[in-house]
Amino acid sequence: MIDNIVMMKRNLSAEEIKKIVATSRLLEYNTNGLKEYHNGKMKNLTGGVYVKIYKNKSVKISGSLHKYATYLREGKLNNFDTFTMQQARQTIDVLIESIGIEPKGLSVTEYEVGINMNVDIEPIKILEGIKSIGLFENEKPLYNNPKYKNESVKTTVFHKDLRVYYKIYDKIHEMKDKRKQAPSNPKIIRIETTTRRVENTFVVDFFEVENLDGIQKKFFKAWDNLNFYKDVDAPKGTHKGKMLLAKDLINKGKTEVMNEYIRLYKSNRISMKIYYPAKKFIENWDTERLKFKVKTTDIFTAFKNTYMFYYQGYSKNTYNDLTAIDKKNIVTGAV
Repeated sequence: MIDNIVMMKRNLSAEEIKKIVATSRLLEYNTNGLKEYHNGKMKNLTGGVYVKIYKNKSVKISGSLHKYATYLREGKLNNFDTFTMQQARQTIDVLIESIGIEPKGLSVTEYEVGINMNVDIEPIKILEGIKSIGLFENEKPLYNNPKYKNESVKTTVFHKDLRVYYKIYDKIHEMKDKRKQAPSNPKIIRIETTTRRVENTFVVDFFEVENLDGIQKKFFKAWDNLNFYKDVDAPKGTHKGKMLLAKDLINKGKTEVMNEYIRLYKSNRISMKIYYPAKKFIENWDTERLKFKVKTTDIFTAFKNTYMFYYQGYSKNTYNDLTAIDKKNIVTGAV
């Protein structure tokens, strides 16, 4: 579940720097007479974790624990299968040893929690049906991220001022987009929560069982409240256009739908013949809505059943199938 993570340690001694450079095989770079060290060119050959020692004698470690564990086990940088908190605890111990850093004083500054779910429905259909995450005043819209093709990723707003953001996406599409070999199962949805600007949290405390248990419960509590667009049942003989308009009103509200129709009319994208009946229907929605029955979609039901299966599995820790990592086989960060 803990996947991408960023860790920092400041005020390294000369001996600590020497050990990390040697153990992690960092290359030396000289900037204006000041030395820095990192493994940027080689990190994907040693587990995908980036290690950099800055001029101010601080070190930054960032990467995917899930991918690192898979690399140690299979020699590949993948994170499309299951990965429990217990597996994350095992992996961080091996990673710290392979880097050659003393964990005392090493802090977590950012982390991601995520799970992959095998689904029967095409992921794009699931993503199209998703509206938001959270309840009442805490509800956050999920938007298509234009950075990715085919509307394959939805996220909440994630600008730098926000500490927490949520992301759900087509995992197979992401792998193919990055030209990675995808697994045989062609349908995987991944959900993630990223927390940034973590303060006063040392690695040794972060990976305590009690803390990880709390993070896991918080993760599922948030994703329990993933909201899908609603569908409607209408009286027999209701025009299709009126059904679609009713569905929009239920999911978006009167103000947003009215403003949308006004924009369409003023830009000549719909005729007067369409606009005025729609406007009247919207204005009378408080009465009209009594004719329609709100219902959940089949997409929602299918997703919820899959989500509950994985929720129960992780809660009971029945996915702890990580092959034991043999520390004896680790030499300077590689197996």
